[in-house]
Amino acid sequence: MNRTLKIALIITGSLALAGGITYGIVRSVRKRKEEKEKLEEELQQTEQLKEINEGLESQEAPSSNSSSNKVFPKRNLDKGINNSFQEIKGVKLLPAKKSNDPAQGHNYAVGYANIRSSAEVNNAWSMWYDYKDNLLGKVSVGSSIGTIVSETYDDLVPKMRWFKVKLTKKIDGEQYGWVRADNVTFVPFTKKKSSFDGNMSEKYNTSYQLGAEVFPHSGWNLYTNRADGDLFENFDAQELDINL
Repeated sequence: MNRTLKIALIITGSLALAGGITYGIVRSVRKRKEEKEKLEEELQQTEQLKEINEGLESQEAPSSNSSSNKVFPKRNLDKGINNSFQEIKGVKLLPAKKSNDPAQGHNYAVGYANIRSSAEVNNAWSMWYDYKDNLLGKVSVGSSIGTIVSETYDDLVPKMRWFKVKLTKKIDGEQYGWVRADNVTFVPFTKKKSSFDGNMSEKYNTSYQLGAEVFPHSGWNLYTNRADGDLFENFDAQELDINL
């Protein structure tokens, strides 16, 4: 074997060995990447299941406190406030914060609430697009947003709930604004007691003397103010002609 061939074989073997090592490394890295992605996917699915369970538990939690006569924030799977409008109309809203407690907020809360002039998200992000920016401003955690006046739903899928609020402080000169239900919370409050006692019977003053005030004297009647004797003194019953 001549020297040139020997060198060529050595180089070829070295390259093959290096290629094999490289392939092994790439395969190992790819396998670890795939395992990591699979693990992350499993963790994400576990987290999603956990969030769903937490959402269901948060909807059931207030009912367990119903005996305490207090109203607690309830949230749906979209993290929005789910209490009935009749129950929370006039309640003061606060920005939701990142928390596992539905009364404080939820895991995806950002710590502030965007206040908008209409019940939709319109952000003018480029001068080349004809978008109307309806953002009035932001209210951060620790400050009051305002009191609930009305509600509506947008046209997203799923539809998102919005509250119209009378702002605690004017924003950009506006006294009213809209805030999305997943960005807010409220302090639990005691239900108002109804003044109705369940008794439907009306009470009358039985001391009232019917004839004393309504009828001036015993001879008064519907057709004349003369006494009964005067009314019937010329009445002849036999002259009454009744055709049946």
